[in-house]
Amino acid sequence: MDRRKWWTRFLSSLVGASMIVAIASARLSPSEGTVSFQAAGPAGMSIAGKTSEYQVQDDGQTITLTVQLAKMETGIALRDRHMKDRYLEVQKNPEASLSVVRSALTFPALGASAAGDAPAQLTLHGKTNPVLVHYTIKQASAGSFQVKGTSHLNINDFGIETPNYYGIKVKPEVDFAADLVVLDR
Repeated sequence: MDRRKWWTRFLSSLVGASMIVAIASARLSPSEGTVSFQAAGPAGMSIAGKTSEYQVQDDGQTITLTVQLAKMETGIALRDRHMKDRYLEVQKNPEASLSVVRSALTFPALGASAAGDAPAQLTLHGKTNPVLVHYTIKQASAGSFQVKGTSHLNINDFGIETPNYYGIKVKPEVDFAADLVVLDR
C-alpha cells in the first residue's frame, strides 16, 4: 500500500454549522468514528454535537469529507431542530464539506505517527472559506489508521447567524473535531 495515499477529512461539525476533519487514502475507507463540534456561551454554557455519518471522496489529488448536516445531533431535539432549520438551513444547504490537498499532509510509516497543520477549504451554508486543520495520523497496524483532526472557525464567516435563544447567545467561534479509524480496502 502506498502510504502517501490518504484522505483527510475533517469536518469538524458545526453548531448551527456542523462540520469535521479527518484523513484517509484513495484505498482507505472509514471503519468507525465520529465528527463533532463544541460551542460555548455565557455562564459556562456548552453545546456539543456529533454524528457518525459521513462520506469521503478521494480523487488522487484532493480528499473531501462530506457530512449530512441533518444527521448532526446535540442530544436535545428542540435545539437540533433550531440548529438545522433556522441556522444551518439544511433544506437549502444539506451538506458541509472539507477538502484538503493530499500533498499538504505528512504520512507515517507502520507503527509511527505524523502530525501537522494543513490548509483546507470548508464549504458550509453555501459559502466556501479557507480553514486550517490540525491532524494526527497513527498507523497502528498494517491497513489500520487512527486519524484525528481539529479546527476552529467563526460561523459568521459562513453567513450563519449566531444562535440566540431567549436572549442567550452562543459564541460564533466553534471547535470541530473528527476521530476516525480507517481501513485499507
